[in-house]
Amino acid sequence: MAFVLLQFLSIIWLFTSHFYHVNPNYPAPTQEIAVESVYIPPIFFIKQENSNNKFILTPIIGKIFSNMSLLINEPFSTETNTTSVKKLEMKFAKQATNVGFSFGTSDNIPKILDLPPLPIDKIALFLNIDYIYSDKPTRIDFSNPESFISSPLSYISINKSLNTAKLKDGCPDVSLYAYNEINQQWDTLDKLQRYKLFDTGEKCGYIVELQHFSKFAVGGIQPSNWSNMKINNVYHNENFIYLNTKNISCNKF
Repeated sequence: MAFVLLQFLSIIWLFTSHFYHVNPNYPAPTQEIAVESVYIPPIFFIKQENSNNKFILTPIIGKIFSNMSLLINEPFSTETNTTSVKKLEMKFAKQATNVGFSFGTSDNIPKILDLPPLPIDKIALFLNIDYIYSDKPTRIDFSNPESFISSPLSYISINKSLNTAKLKDGCPDVSLYAYNEINQQWDTLDKLQRYKLFDTGEKCGYIVELQHFSKFAVGGIQPSNWSNMKINNVYHNENFIYLNTKNISCNKF
């Protein structure tokens, strides 16, 4: 497994290295412009092998500055279209040069990554945010929250039909999980905040506070059997309620 994973990562490294090599660096604005405006780089969609999921790549950005905001403003979806990433935004706290960003999405955790299982029943989104340097860069660690002035944000929408417990408004009750590279476990972060600007008849909008770059998952717990239980006979008097348990039937999942 380790060899297969190393081989996979080598292929990705070679692919992205070639991709960035054949595309010129995207020029950075001056520092004065960068700190007073939002920087929107072009992005490229690359199909993932054996699926319709995609890698979203930026070109190599010549320089990013402290207090510079970057926006990925092109929506992209998972293969089943259960979840859509509407936009990603981040504001940097440090300076770096010759760096590009990648965003991988899928409906589940790719087996080749060999990650531990999540403590949930249903995954709505797996999001892998990474970065790559080119030439002779000035490096910062984007997996460190201190590299950002505020938490990077992702705005997503999820199908209302996702088979999880529901909020009062009928939208899926989902939480955010981040993979901890040190202890090799999933950390439970927060329940997702609703963001109704992206609500439609079929989907519910959420805002996701990512904190830093990593591997993330969004998902929830399926409803319990009791929520699908049909009770045929209930008897009650002034003080007690009796259930005729012989006539209780549960729907199968």
